[in-house]
Amino acid sequence: MFRGGCLVLAKAEIKYKIPMSHVLLFIGFLLIFVLGTHGYIGESFSQSTDAQVFSFLSSVVVGAWLAASPRNKSIVISESGIEIPRILLPPYNTSKICWHDLYAAETKINQNGTYAVILKSKKQTLKIESWLCLGDFELAMYPDAFYELETAIEVFRHEHRASRLKQVK
Repeated sequence: MFRGGCLVLAKAEIKYKIPMSHVLLFIGFLLIFVLGTHGYIGESFSQSTDAQVFSFLSSVVVGAWLAASPRNKSIVISESGIEIPRILLPPYNTSKICWHDLYAAETKINQNGTYAVILKSKKQTLKIESWLCLGDFELAMYPDAFYELETAIEVFRHEHRASRLKQVK
């Protein structure tokens, strides 16, 4: 929608989840670890019974965590603010930052080469990771959805500032 010659978004939703490619990769590593501790990958990898039980039980716990992690969450950016779901650790609730509370939004690069948007408000600081914006089998250092997220945040912040300036006048 255009208002006053510039682009105005009504609402933007960006998928935010653990990508299926990462889940499958993690399950593959767990399978290699469990098979290795049981001696199926060579004798040098074979471990004691305690290590075998630990590797099996830890893979069950991690598998249950991956199965229970939310797969259909989205970051919602609207005129009122940003809603960011929590998807890595329970409780899987949603955090919200209103535009008038947000005083800083910056993009930083992590040590592992991924990007993060850091949103700072008066009450909290939230971090949105780029690898959680990847599509299921997308291979990118800077995903399209993450770029869309940055752009939407900038547009909404600019629009909120402009509306506040009009109210002051």
